[in-house]
Amino acid sequence: MSITKPKVYVSRIIADEGLDLLREECEMHVWRERKLMPRDVQLRLFADCSGLLTTTDIKVDGTLLEACPDVKVVSNQAVGYDNVDIAACTAAGSIGAFSRSCPIVLVLSESLVEGLEFFGVFFIQVAP
Repeated sequence: MSITKPKVYVSRIIADEGLDLLREECEMHVWRERKLMPRDVQLRLFADCSGLLTTTDIKVDGTLLEACPDVKVVSNQAVGYDNVDIAACTAAGSIGAFSRSCPIVLVLSESLVEGLEFFGVFFIQVAP
């Protein structure tokens, strides 16, 4: 029996504590480039993710959520949430967690993991 970890994408490098938690609980991918992630790249890289940890440069809207039907949880590190379309998240059945301070990244990571658990995204597979 093996556990399939949910795939999570982190749109910016964040504090090690947050990355360590996600690395332990999820199949984690991080955008490590200095330049902002282009929209077409977001749609491609996020397509099969269960969770996203975003910053203000990522517009979480209907277009993104339609392209990423498996996204169940969005954790957003920002002052405010102007980049997140709450109505689109609700329509897609996704939940969000929001924080404006960098030390809270660990809480966002924990919220992301807890949200994925809530949705039952951690799958247990029985080997044949």
